[in-house]
Amino acid sequence: MGRQYDPTDWYWQVGDDESQVWSSAAAGLRPASDPAYLAFLADDGIPSRAIALEDLRETLIAAGCPSCGPRNTEDLLAELAAERYRRQATTTIDGVVYDTSDTAGARLLASINAREMAVAIGAEQPGATRGWKVGPGVTVQLTLDAQKTLFMKGVLHVQACFDHETALAAQLLAGQTVDFSAGWPE
Repeated sequence: MGRQYDPTDWYWQVGDDESQVWSSAAAGLRPASDPAYLAFLADDGIPSRAIALEDLRETLIAAGCPSCGPRNTEDLLAELAAERYRRQATTTIDGVVYDTSDTAGARLLASINAREMAVAIGAEQPGATRGWKVGPGVTVQLTLDAQKTLFMKGVLHVQACFDHETALAAQLLAGQTVDFSAGWPE
């Protein structure tokens, strides 16, 4: 008999990509292994097909569910930039989550500069440690060299996030389906 079509809770295969499907309930692409999609299939659901995301967008607008469908490219690029900004804000190094926001990076760099000056004038011994707050109630002891390493790892993490955003944006602009949740640096 099959499942009754409901545009607000349905799945579409977009193009020839069988590794992921569009979920109108989630308003996004999901891997074909997604538990909700597998439950849909087990309930005799048969995904519809769309040639491209723009076609699917028009279909769902016509079905009265514009919020269920893909956004236009401009909206998707803005959404991608927001995801990059969220992903670049922290990184995990040796099991500790560090704030890699612009503000935290500026503070860390100021601390490095101040400590270098302190070492230069003899106010701090080389190899001395100082506490660096990395989160609510979490402070780690770092040498000046460890602070420099942390700063560089943070810069490299942020750059890796920008690089990943650039790669995903290129895929979007080429008309490919993109999973915004995959492939980001830790």
